[in-house]
Amino acid sequence: MVVVLSTSDLEIPAHLGYVVRRESGNPKEIVGRLVRAGMQHLYIDGGVTIQRFLKEKLIDELTITRIPVLLGVGLPLFGGASPAQKLTLLEVTASDNGFVQERYKVESVG
Repeated sequence: MVVVLSTSDLEIPAHLGYVVRRESGNPKEIVGRLVRAGMQHLYIDGGVTIQRFLKEKLIDELTITRIPVLLGVGLPLFGGASPAQKLTLLEVTASDNGFVQERYKVESVG
């Protein structure tokens, strides 16, 4: 199941209606509805969306993928308004293409 978080109405094509659904609301409401629907492991993506879920202490693990390109400028990964959160490194993997993935446990969840 793919859940698209959006405050706008979305027209989901009929052939995707069984695998795609739209949700909106605050992170706690969204997680509550998804848990009640039987979902246990949620993959949250998108910079501002991740920031919102982190702020509500709803993320217990992060996977950060680094791509070997120096941009020079850009937006901060987690914004500037979030409180500090302790992370514990769980795993690091490197791909042949140079990508590096770091997996962390978020210690301040709870």
